Amino acid sequence: MRDSWHAIRRGSIALAMVLLGTGPLDAQIQSGQFLISVRAEHMRYAESAALETSGAVGVETMYFLTSHLAVGFQASVARPWTKGEYFPLMRHTYWTPNSANDTTLLYVVSQQVTAFDYGLQAEYRLALGRFEPMVQAGVGRYTFFLDPQSQPQSDRERRTFSGLAYSVGGGLSFAVSEDARIMVTVSDRIYTGFDRDNLSLADRLLREDRFPNPLPPPPPEEDVIHNLRISAGFSFAPGRGR
Repeated sequence: MRDSWHAIRRGSIALAMVLLGTGPLDAQIQSGQFLISVRAEHMRYAESAALETSGAVGVETMYFLTSHLAVGFQASVARPWTKGEYFPLMRHTYWTPNSANDTTLLYVVSQQVTAFDYGLQAEYRLALGRFEPMVQAGVGRYTFFLDPQSQPQSDRERRTFSGLAYSVGGGLSFAVSEDARIMVTVSDRIYTGFDRDNLSLADRLLREDRFPNPLPPPPPEEDVIHNLRISAGFSFAPGRGR
């Protein structure tokens, strides 16, 4: 029993030394190297955006100008659902054989859209043993692709809309080897020129304006929205371990 306890204690001490970055690993990225990351993301859109919270996936490639400063490209894609209750109700009417209006039903209509977020990114990170705290900033664009089969008959040509995007955030990276890391980041994705009415499925021929949605009114529209992105991922430096 005593031997088992000593083995557990030695293992705990070794694990603590690794997590505290006290090992001899030389993990700091050097100037002239690339760092490629793959991320799983959680996107929480602004309340006024009429978009449900969604999962996403992303990639980024960073080139280190120095051991601390890097520039590169990032992109992510999400498939959020719209909040149909933010838009006018849709009317569906059943007619009797003599063409009399028999029954009218009102619907809240949503659609699933594809959201791309992409652009240039700059990053500054410090090396504290195996830990690397970082700050990030970027500029790029966002593009939403609408479901073509769901678009109103009177507006079938509308397929996409996009605008200028900015980002600020930070995170923490942990080196598991000389060329591999795990990382978590949190960022504010700022979409400008955003018009949530582009997400509406309310056909102007079938929308019901006489009977507003009984739910509480949605938040006021905003043309600049702040979206929270939380990500966790894996990074590797090609050729670093050679």
